[in-house]
Amino acid sequence: MVLVYTIGYGNRKFEGFISLLKKHGINIVVDVRRFPRSMYPEYIKENLEKELPKFGIKYVFMGDTLGGFRRGYEKHMETEAYREGIKNLLKLTKQGKVVIMCLERSPKGCHRRYISQTLKDLDVRIVHVIKENIVLENRS
Repeated sequence: MVLVYTIGYGNRKFEGFISLLKKHGINIVVDVRRFPRSMYPEYIKENLEKELPKFGIKYVFMGDTLGGFRRGYEKHMETEAYREGIKNLLKLTKQGKVVIMCLERSPKGCHRRYISQTLKDLDVRIVHVIKENIVLENRS
């Protein structure tokens, strides 16, 4: 069964973020922020591209196809760009353990919930990493 993790960096210190990724054996971070900027410099796209490989973690930006900050995200989910993003995300799962990353810690208030639902509909198991706890979904 295919497995995809989700995480929100929120106010998390970068060291804690890396620690959580390592704890779960994640080696591919897929950034699904449409605008990969942050008030925390370590989470800016260019810095993630440079820093994550130092920890053996690949950085992939997919905010162009899967990013939020859109009016009517559900409508965006009907587009070819979204479908292509999901297809590319699934290809990455063949290369390693993947986490989709955004700002919000809880997927309930983030567009990751829509991406997660799409993946669950495709029989992908979703694991949300929240602090040290994990919320499992789709255990089939």
